[in-house]
Amino acid sequence: MAAWKETDTATAEVKPKNKVAKQDMTNVLSMFKPAIDIPAVKCLRCGIYGAPKSGKTHWALTAKRPLYILDTEKSVPLLVKQLPIDLQKDVYIVDLVDYAEKKGQHMDVVKSMEAAFDIIGQLIDAVSESETTGSICVDSMSDLYDYLKSWLSESVDESKKFGDTIMGFEYGKLNKRWTQFMRLLQASDWNIILTFKAKQRYDGMKPTGIFDPDWQKNTFYWLDLVMEVKKEFDDHRFVFKGGRFGDTYEDIINPTFDEVRNYLTKKSGVVFE
Repeated sequence: MAAWKETDTATAEVKPKNKVAKQDMTNVLSMFKPAIDIPAVKCLRCGIYGAPKSGKTHWALTAKRPLYILDTEKSVPLLVKQLPIDLQKDVYIVDLVDYAEKKGQHMDVVKSMEAAFDIIGQLIDAVSESETTGSICVDSMSDLYDYLKSWLSESVDESKKFGDTIMGFEYGKLNKRWTQFMRLLQASDWNIILTFKAKQRYDGMKPTGIFDPDWQKNTFYWLDLVMEVKKEFDDHRFVFKGGRFGDTYEDIINPTFDEVRNYLTKKSGVVFE
């Protein structure tokens, strides 16, 4: 009797499990799209860094319209007004400095940081309804990173500091918020342009003449392309520093946003919408 029940139970269980397995496999396969059917790439998410006045913001202003800019330096309006009237159209600016609060003899930039998160979140929702693909720029993300460091310093308990130095593990909170912001930007199919300040590498106390972007350490992995811009007399040299398009790229002099995308297409084969 016991043997009969064991065999019967085994038989009853095997058939439904096989059926479910086949159904699950069909559902999983239907989630994948043939690569040949994937449409042209809608957007380019890029970072650009360089010394002050090297041309970062000017290049961002050549991006596809409509263009929405979060300005941390109060510099964008001055540059926009140097453009012809027809190029000023469909450029929209929010001044994050206006959201900072004066506290005694200093400005509370944490308010600017909170505003940036809120504005980007709402902007991403708003443009998701758009039938066009425009561009979003944060100028500069290095300032936003500084805002986050101010926020961390204010939010960390004094017992987790050595003087003004914050214990390393506390930076996990900052990294989490930075990741949240980058994920917000990735949620959009619009072009993303993030500008960064440049900081020089040192060999001990000796400057090397090599510059890196001033950013959170994992930022490179969130971007499709990173470029350094260098001012050379009246020209601006764009140096490709890596990304998802390969490594064999020559420098470009004074390109527009579209010229950079066209160059990427020519070299990599990636077609943009």
